[in-house]
Amino acid sequence: MVAGAANLLRIAPLIEWSDTVVAVLEALPDSYLDDVLGQVVEQNLFSEGEALVEQLDANLRAKVVARMSVAPPELLARIRDEVLSSASSPVLRELLAAVEAATS
Repeated sequence: MVAGAANLLRIAPLIEWSDTVVAVLEALPDSYLDDVLGQVVEQNLFSEGEALVEQLDANLRAKVVARMSVAPPELLARIRDEVLSSASSPVLRELLAAVEAATS
């Protein structure tokens, strides 16, 4: 699944988003979302991750927040640093704020 996670991130800006695509993502196991988060950090796919979260509905964003809330602290710290230093997405900043609220 890791390769699939990295590929999803790379094609996110190219996907023609629809309710069907979001429904497929919602059906994926938590472990897939964990792989996506890991790939964002390991392969420096932060802008691709930003493009992906911009397209997610509220339910899937909540699922991402839940997975980020239980991510290893070092992974979350790297995501936080990147979001605070360069991310332009208000959605990404909102997700980070929700994670910080859930983990404090």
